[in-house]
Amino acid sequence: MEYTSLQSRALAQLTAGAASRILARGGEPPVFLESVEYHGQRLAKLNLPPAAVAAALAEYDKLLTPVLRRTAPDHKNLQWVREQLHFCVMLTLNNASYYVREAETQAFFDIFCAEVESRRLDELLNRFLAILAKYCRADRAQLYLSAGAGAPFERRASFGMDALQAPLTVPRLRKGLLTARSFYPGKAAAPHLLEQEWTRDLGRCWSVPTVSRNVSPD
Repeated sequence: MEYTSLQSRALAQLTAGAASRILARGGEPPVFLESVEYHGQRLAKLNLPPAAVAAALAEYDKLLTPVLRRTAPDHKNLQWVREQLHFCVMLTLNNASYYVREAETQAFFDIFCAEVESRRLDELLNRFLAILAKYCRADRAQLYLSAGAGAPFERRASFGMDALQAPLTVPRLRKGLLTARSFYPGKAAAPHLLEQEWTRDLGRCWSVPTVSRNVSPD
């Protein structure tokens, strides 16, 4: 099975090698399992099934075993440790996957309720944004609507803000705003931020555009 670069990097943090690096730095086993939980949730969000994760870890162990037999005199004891570690990793991964799917189900249910119960568009948009921000664990979020190329962006919903500010006007859809991306606020990212003050107090931002087929960025 082929893995994306993001999946491969997350998988690398679940291995015995990753555990050994943490232990070599003086970390305790719970530190490694905390890392496994984080990257296990990441893999679930990247839509890698638990069976595929288990297969990747099994292949890693298959490659590691002959190396340990050649280089480690006490490889039998290490094998026992690896088996116990593998059990803990798989248990943590199952819990991580369950947590992600449960959070997704709850978010979809909350969005359904918001759609049924909201009586105005602004109420609906604000409830949608609050639900998605909670799911993504975002401290702040804003939603903008635009009629298309050359039309201004209008701020229609906010989360984590004291109040909505005046509608924001941008002459044209900036190049880069119509691409899903994450970036660290700063001078380099400033052209991609509609809220310039975010460069002062946010550590990282995400841009998640949803564009109609009838709207051209040019």
